[in-house]
Amino acid sequence: MKYLTPPLIGRRVHFLLLGGLVLLLSCQSDPIVFNPPGGYEYKTKSFPLINDNSETIQGEQHTGTSPRLYSGILSNGNTVSTLIRLLPQVLDSHQVCGSDSIINVDILLTTIIPIAVKEDTTIIDTLIQFNAFKTYLISSDDFGEDVVISEDILNNIMGSTINATPLNVELNTNSLELNLLAYENTIIKKWCEDKENLGVIISCIPTNDESPKYLEFHSSDSNEGPRLFVEYTDTNTVSNTYNRYLFNNVYWAGDIFDEIDNGPHYIEVASSDNWDVINIFAFNLKENSPIPSLEMQSYDPLLFQDDIITTENLKTDISLLKINVDLNSDIEEMDSIIFSLNSAIAFRSNDDFSGDNQTNANPDSTENN
Repeated sequence: MKYLTPPLIGRRVHFLLLGGLVLLLSCQSDPIVFNPPGGYEYKTKSFPLINDNSETIQGEQHTGTSPRLYSGILSNGNTVSTLIRLLPQVLDSHQVCGSDSIINVDILLTTIIPIAVKEDTTIIDTLIQFNAFKTYLISSDDFGEDVVISEDILNNIMGSTINATPLNVELNTNSLELNLLAYENTIIKKWCEDKENLGVIISCIPTNDESPKYLEFHSSDSNEGPRLFVEYTDTNTVSNTYNRYLFNNVYWAGDIFDEIDNGPHYIEVASSDNWDVINIFAFNLKENSPIPSLEMQSYDPLLFQDDIITTENLKTDISLLKINVDLNSDIEEMDSIIFSLNSAIAFRSNDDFSGDNQTNANPDSTENN
């Protein structure tokens, strides 16, 4: 009997390891081509359900949180209605609860597809059977968004619409506008004071074969969900400030200068809501003189033409200025307008008409004006 020698065993082992290494290195995976030449070919197959042998079980993830609402006739012949709950907490602390009167209360439901054709502001055609819609305002204590609607709850809700009057509905291009105030004129009181939970039911049973059998709306779980519009009046005390007069212009009075002579100049500054400060510069300036301003630290740059007070009119009454004021015609009763002269400042020239200025040549004089 002959036995294999160890060298042969060693060669076999090396061969097997080498073969495994070649096999391992030869495996590769090509990435999926997203846009292959010619594209992919998909096949679809429909599996119709037998209604008699099928049923729907509403679990935790039911239609209460659906972004869409439905109303109409389903393909199996069953009808579905939309239930919208109106929570009174929405108006908590809102000023509408303390308003003087309520003018209008509307709910706007936005549809997924267009339902009417409008030209300018007029509806010229409808894309649904509008008279098939019925909307009702009911008490909504029986249901909520997280409540599984049982048959008893459904019968109780639908039973509340039997003798109810339908709401007024206005059709728009992509929405239905429900008027709540025309049906319940105390609806704001029911929300604000009574904290009553109300709801709206939208049912649709089309009889026209050419119109859609059901309609879809955006729910409150979408950005285009139902909108509540309330028009109301609220009386508040409002303070309005009126100017009693308009400071129109300042002229020379005519005793010294003509009205058309250069100057005087004035600047009006509002110091408060009730008072204005009028700064009048009664300077007889030359035509090429700078205009005086409140920012001036010195009047040296001004070019004066003649002195206002001369030797001839010294110590006499002078009519210097004439102020033109326009009264506010919106104020029917005006007792008086009060003017006060404060901070009168005279600009001194180099001439001393009275000869009483205190100078080195006249040290005993008491004046320096």
